[in-house]
Amino acid sequence: AGFPMSCCSTERAEQSTLVLLPFAGGARGERLEAMVRELFCLQDLGGDNLLDEAELVRLNQQIAVLHYGKDTDLAAVRRKFEGLFRERLDPEGRPVAFEVFREYMLKALDAMDRDEASQEMAMEHFIDEAASARIRFLGCESLACGAMETLVAPPTGHVGALGGC
Repeated sequence: AGFPMSCCSTERAEQSTLVLLPFAGGARGERLEAMVRELFCLQDLGGDNLLDEAELVRLNQQIAVLHYGKDTDLAAVRRKFEGLFRERLDPEGRPVAFEVFREYMLKALDAMDRDEASQEMAMEHFIDEAASARIRFLGCESLACGAMETLVAPPTGHVGALGGC
């Protein structure tokens, strides 16, 4: 069974074969590759097959609220993930394609643990967090709901009720 190469769509009727891209760190299994793609798709809130700095920031703000509650310092989360995006993905904060995200993610996983089974467990955790944040705060179970428009942060910089949830 393959996985769609284009994300941000719930259409999976005609699934294409997953293309395993070369990576300097060695070949990766199909499951890990699919998980990296899934995480990218969950973070691509605009559904344009590019990961924007704002998308990474906003989704991680929602994840932080899930962990720490409504008094989460959203400005600190923003600074952290803007810094990560510019240091690891694009120094000017421009949107990146899957291949750039993939290379970063595989390097990050290698830095955490070289065992692929352990990397898959870490990816399961990242995917669960991203999916939970999308569903809880963005009201977005599908990957094609245009979630960027639904993100609302109160002027205080702290999260209260988001998007009517």
